[in-house]
Amino acid sequence: MKYLGTMTNVDGVLEIGGVSVKELQEKYGTPLYIYDLEFMEKNIKDLKESFVSEKFKTTIVYASKAYLSKGMTQIIEKNGLDIDAVSGGELYTILTSNFPTKRVHMHGNNKSLEEIEMCVKNGIGSIILDNRFEAEKVALVCRKFNKKMNVMLRLNIGIDAHTHEYIKTSKHSSKFGESIFDKDVVKIVKDIVDRPELNFLGFHSHIGFRFLMS
Repeated sequence: MKYLGTMTNVDGVLEIGGVSVKELQEKYGTPLYIYDLEFMEKNIKDLKESFVSEKFKTTIVYASKAYLSKGMTQIIEKNGLDIDAVSGGELYTILTSNFPTKRVHMHGNNKSLEEIEMCVKNGIGSIILDNRFEAEKVALVCRKFNKKMNVMLRLNIGIDAHTHEYIKTSKHSSKFGESIFDKDVVKIVKDIVDRPELNFLGFHSHIGFRFLMS
């Protein structure tokens, strides 16, 4: 067994953060998810120190679909990361945790009008448009509430990630996002830029990990 973070073997019993998993099992039962806070914060620190550039601003964004609770949002906020959401439920959890709204980003390829309204009314940092049609939906909601929203457009840039064929998400034929090879891609971007309700920040791409360009 490979030990990570604060994991140790004490007389044949695994301890995490100085706490015996046997004690945790007796108190909380099983199955039980255990998170090593010290290890998490070390990884966050390493990421923040690694993704630094003298040429452009960088931001680490936590993907809430990995695991989300109010406690997790507090850890993310404490360590100065942004956070994303892909559903109304995730967005609700984040917003009710007093997380800074300007550091929240809404993803998802099938956002409902209700979810978009949550984003606009609460003034989150940005909405990542999955396709040309979402631009009109977001603009419609912005007009309804007389607000302006920061947006990015998800582009498939044709990078072939070395993973299973069924989960590759950056191919130009992907059903998610718009293809950079689409003959209408310039028109799609211009349409977003020309909408007074939208503040176009740049592009988003997902190739197995996520990065934002602005």
